[in-house]
Amino acid sequence: QMSPDGSTLYTAGFGGVLLAWDLTGARGFGRSSRLGAAPPAGDTVSPPAPALALSPDGSQFAVPLGPSTVGLFSTATLSRETSFSIGSSAGPITALAWSPDGGSIGVGADAGLVEVWDVTGTPRLERSLAGFEPLPGQIEAVQSLAFSPDGQLLAASDKSEGSTVGHTIISPVAMLAIWDVSTGNMAG
Repeated sequence: QMSPDGSTLYTAGFGGVLLAWDLTGARGFGRSSRLGAAPPAGDTVSPPAPALALSPDGSQFAVPLGPSTVGLFSTATLSRETSFSIGSSAGPITALAWSPDGGSIGVGADAGLVEVWDVTGTPRLERSLAGFEPLPGQIEAVQSLAFSPDGQLLAASDKSEGSTVGHTIISPVAMLAIWDVSTGNMAG
């Protein structure tokens, strides 16, 4: 994620490491910090990189702190400001997106979980978005999330694992869904 002024690039690494790359050359490399625990052992459907979202004003970033916990950190100090836990039956957090107005965060996880959290004060669940249910006998993970420029829509992509059911081979499946954030209704 790039800071709004283009001076810093934030990247998340496996093992709970955040790197803040100085792109101006004034500070050398930049900064790094260990933010959380290493993610669970990889599977065939989780995205190749850890989830990371930068607030629109560049003052905060969100990263998974554990299998079901999101931490919000200051970009200036790399210190945790708050955290929240997603649905209890969810697997590892695989995708994060900050709304354009900075008031909400979209969270995606294993088992097709997609939630929108209000982060204007104490984080609270605004809504769970239905539509990504795993196929029987398969694991599934949300790959990415993106808000529309006006923040009214949230798009998510997911991937489910291929498997064998009896003598039938089921190929991996990827889906895209779009929701109206205010109502929770699937738009497509």
